[in-house]
Amino acid sequence: MINRLMVYQQVFVAMSKKNHEMSKKNHETIYGTVSSKKLDELQQNFDTTQILAAVDTIDEIRSRICEPDGIRLELLNLHSMAHTMINGDSTMNAPTGTCIWEVAQELDLEIADFATKLDEIAAMLGKLGELTPDEEDEDDFDSDE
Repeated sequence: MINRLMVYQQVFVAMSKKNHEMSKKNHETIYGTVSSKKLDELQQNFDTTQILAAVDTIDEIRSRICEPDGIRLELLNLHSMAHTMINGDSTMNAPTGTCIWEVAQELDLEIADFATKLDEIAAMLGKLGELTPDEEDEDDFDSDE
């Protein structure tokens, strides 16, 4: 009985130590457990207004894409021009008075600009994603049971 009690006590002490070590690496917040190290880094170096700027960028892109006269219509017009020119289909209502390559280049530049802005947003979000708690410690904790 005493041996069993000593084993339970040792397991309890080991689990308490492991839990204490884990709490150093991870931090409980109202939004979940996060990496303490990454949280400290972000508290020193992350400007949360970047998220608001991302909202503005998304609004800008959305309005340009979703407006009735936006990119969607320009792509449809480009298709009509290309279909008429490449496939010889004169039944398409292709707009006239514009050079196909100019329309394609303008769309290419605009979409590339959107892609750059979205990449910047993704990089910013990635920093917040790094708050993932140290799972290795939790796995070690579970395997000790």
